[in-house]
Amino acid sequence: MAAPVHLTGVERTFADDEIIVSKTDPKGRMTYCNDIFLRLAGYSESELIGQPHSMIRHPHMPRCVFKLMWSRIQSGTEVFACVINRSGNGDHYWVLAHVTPDLVQDGAIIGFHSNRRPQGRTRGQFGAVAGHFGAKGDWVKNHWFAPQEVKAPKSANLNFYAPPP
Repeated sequence: MAAPVHLTGVERTFADDEIIVSKTDPKGRMTYCNDIFLRLAGYSESELIGQPHSMIRHPHMPRCVFKLMWSRIQSGTEVFACVINRSGNGDHYWVLAHVTPDLVQDGAIIGFHSNRRPQGRTRGQFGAVAGHFGAKGDWVKNHWFAPQEVKAPKSANLNFYAPPP
């Protein structure tokens, strides 16, 4: 049985001009985390690299959101979503996440890239409902994901990765 998750109820914030950046392999294990991510998550780089990105999932964040997000990004679709994350000490922070697959020239997914900005004033709207509804995906599809989703063409090279000759 998993250990209980300690929550402090303290919200961490970051400046509007800061962007949290992380990259994962195709299985969701972190391969890169910028300094802003490290600061907000409350972990060192060595504690995060190689670990599943889900280690920062807040228990009030519905699992069905991530199920839907994984389904979309694994099909090559980028996603925008409002997410609450948990810091290592139990604090939390809200983000507007943009998650996109990293593709090579033949369209194969070699990982995922996520940029997160502060959620801003709307975070209270989402915080009021997080964890207070069932596992059905209809509410999630209509409220947690932004409608501006774009299907990445198979020829796209979204991370500008060029395989060695």
